[in-house]
Amino acid sequence: MNVEYYKNFIMIADYGTLTQTSKELHIVRSALSNQVKLLEEEYNAPLFIRKSKRLELTESGKILYSIAKQIIRHEETAHRDIDCLLNGVAGTVRIGLTMAHPDFVLNNILTNFKVAHPRIGYSIFERPSEEITELLVQNKIDVGFVRQQKALPPLVRKELVIKQKFHVCCAKGNPWISEDVDTVSIRDLDNIPLAIPRTFENVLQLSFQKLGVHPNIACVSGSRLYTVMLAQAMAGIGIVCISDIKDLAAQDVFVRPLVDIEGEESGNVSADRYVIVSTEYPLSSATAHFISFCRENIPYFFQ
Repeated sequence: MNVEYYKNFIMIADYGTLTQTSKELHIVRSALSNQVKLLEEEYNAPLFIRKSKRLELTESGKILYSIAKQIIRHEETAHRDIDCLLNGVAGTVRIGLTMAHPDFVLNNILTNFKVAHPRIGYSIFERPSEEITELLVQNKIDVGFVRQQKALPPLVRKELVIKQKFHVCCAKGNPWISEDVDTVSIRDLDNIPLAIPRTFENVLQLSFQKLGVHPNIACVSGSRLYTVMLAQAMAGIGIVCISDIKDLAAQDVFVRPLVDIEGEESGNVSADRYVIVSTEYPLSSATAHFISFCRENIPYFFQ
């Protein structure tokens, strides 16, 4: 069966009328009607019924509607993969990122992958984790880097887990935290000006409350950039989530692990980042190569 018939069948079902579909596709109405008849003959079942001047799918039509979408996706994937086989991997990877700059690990991944695959480009969306997940479900991005605080929807799966922990970021010579310490406790932050990540605001507030600490919250930010900037200006201590202290290496700051986070030891709270993809849409060759590159080059991940 001609794949175009499946594409047009989906549009007829979405618009609910042959007339509107005809206008959108610039195909005469009679031709669309004939395509529907051919599909009905092929599957020996009626696909539409007319209700209140609209066409609605029958139960058979609903089954074909779902399968037709899969057929179209597989055809598109076949075209991409064969082109990649003949001409080398090419395309665009649509990536959803939480606002976590500077990010030593991710910056290296994006830069080095581009060098290794010059025919693959990026389309990057910086959003909160919930919005990234929704974009993935809507097939508006191919892969997302998120911090999971809620259960993932059934149409999304984890590809990689990038292990991360809470740390403090401090200016060298600051009046609150000595560079000589190995770790910093939540208890050590009493009355110190703090810049904290919005994602973990409730977790940190609960930790302060449990230990009787009175925080002086100077900044709550969705971006790591402002947290680090505040610390660099010696206007406070920044709390960040990173994999290793080298991830924020800079001449004017030092980083130490932050301990005594409420729920972290029990596993109820995690600073980990997740690489997520859709379970409904097949990965393009470009995206599959990107995921594979992440798996091989991110030093702190678990599958």
